[in-house]
Amino acid sequence: MKIYRSLCLTLAIVCLFTVVGCQNTAGAYTFADMYALMTDENMVIQKYNILTGEKTPLCPDPVCPHTTEAACPFASASMLMTEDSTLYFVQDGEIYYDAQMGEHVLPQSIMRYDFAKGKLKVLCTITGTRYEGLQGRLIHADRYIYYSVRSADDTNESFELWRVKDSGGSPKKCGITTSWVSAGVHDGYAYYSDVTGVYRIDMKKKEMEYLLRAEEGNLLSIYFFDKEGGAYCVETSRDGSAVLYLQAGAEPVLLMEGTDISYMAVSGDTICYSEGNDLYTISRDIGEKTLLYTAAPAETIIRIYSCGLGFVARYENGETMQSTFVPLRLVS
Repeated sequence: MKIYRSLCLTLAIVCLFTVVGCQNTAGAYTFADMYALMTDENMVIQKYNILTGEKTPLCPDPVCPHTTEAACPFASASMLMTEDSTLYFVQDGEIYYDAQMGEHVLPQSIMRYDFAKGKLKVLCTITGTRYEGLQGRLIHADRYIYYSVRSADDTNESFELWRVKDSGGSPKKCGITTSWVSAGVHDGYAYYSDVTGVYRIDMKKKEMEYLLRAEEGNLLSIYFFDKEGGAYCVETSRDGSAVLYLQAGAEPVLLMEGTDISYMAVSGDTICYSEGNDLYTISRDIGEKTLLYTAAPAETIIRIYSCGLGFVARYENGETMQSTFVPLRLVS
């Protein structure tokens, strides 16, 4: 399965929870409705227009070559996270050897870009991380950007949770060290999933509470959250994958089971997921599975991105080794 640590470390899926109304003209749509954001093979941020099928660099400078060497502000990017009209992402600097630390260090900046105003801001630059840099995903909650870094303790593989104000400033430790990276923050709790199950930690009291314990031999993984703090999770067992919706204080809701999920994204209340290389959707309210796209024999799915109007699936053709994009609109 491809859906666990490798996914968490390289996740570039941008989950937009915009609810789209009955609009019929492109002029009525927002940036978040029309565009799915992604990085290309050179780690340059691209925007894909689900209405036109056109993929172009996010950088608005018409003469910029969009390369790291040319200092493009949207190059060397990772960990994209979009909320409404704002994009947060991590930009890598150049690795250097720190003699005092005795190891190579990767400086990284957390960036904020306002689509509507066209303004880019450096929220902070982090220089004390090891060469592998920040881990997992960026999380926006309570006017802070949260992120995880590997602990400095060489005797135990663990991760520390940090945060910086979404307006910029100096990063601060949250005082939470765990065996894996945080998947989300909501109402003062940091959420995690590992081989033991799905749990949350009170960020003030540092107390841990399980939402769901994993059965022996099963693995639980949080994919994303909705605005109410509900977690969409995948549980994998020998019998296949099950998708669950978890919320503190409520019983787990089984959305579907008996499938083999590699990638998943959400737009509004609709989940798009891959089963093999084919794409399906399911509504959390209705729970009916719908085939959305049947892949050609040579097509292998690479990612599913989302925007307010639907989804964009990225495939790689095994014969031509070329990437293709399939727009899947939920709203006409």
